[in-house]
Amino acid sequence: AEMLDALDLTYRYHWAVRQAGLDGVPPPAKLNPDVLMERHKALNWLVRYNEDASWDDVTTDT
Repeated sequence: AEMLDALDLTYRYHWAVRQAGLDGVPPPAKLNPDVLMERHKALNWLVRYNEDASWDDVTTDT
């Protein structure tokens, strides 16, 4: 449950950062886009979001 909560929060932060980029404004709350993408990828890999995808093939859909 904790991992899924962390994934949900990371997904929402990652989405906010991507939306800020589309809107041409800085990321909210000084969120680092690179850190969020890597965290999102790691959590997706841990919960097997892409089923049997190798590390290089894990996606970070938002």
